[in-house]
Amino acid sequence: MLNNLIFGKICEYKIILKLLEEGFDVFSPIIDNKGVDCVIKNEKGKYIEIQIKGRQPRDIFNIKNFQPKDNYFFILIPSDQATYIIPSFKIYEWLKGRKKFTLSKTARKEFEEKYSLLNQ
Repeated sequence: MLNNLIFGKICEYKIILKLLEEGFDVFSPIIDNKGVDCVIKNEKGKYIEIQIKGRQPRDIFNIKNFQPKDNYFFILIPSDQATYIIPSFKIYEWLKGRKKFTLSKTARKEFEEKYSLLNQ
């Protein structure tokens, strides 16, 4: 098992590669101090902020305070290595004032590999 910081950085690079393969323009900030690991430009020319979270071995996602926005998404990678693309408003709804959550089976079905959400 990798150190959590190393695992998280590996997840970020995997997602950036996948976003490039999906045809998005990807921009990486020098420092992630605003909860944004990358910014993409979608096919409509809209800029989308993305926070990438990878977790192992337990699938508990810790999300610190953030303001949901139409152009802010989370990409979550639990230990099964699947990829879930979730709008920030949905994460905010799930948290209900808490800071941690796990992905339900319903959420996994609804958001797995949903890169199309980034083009809306």
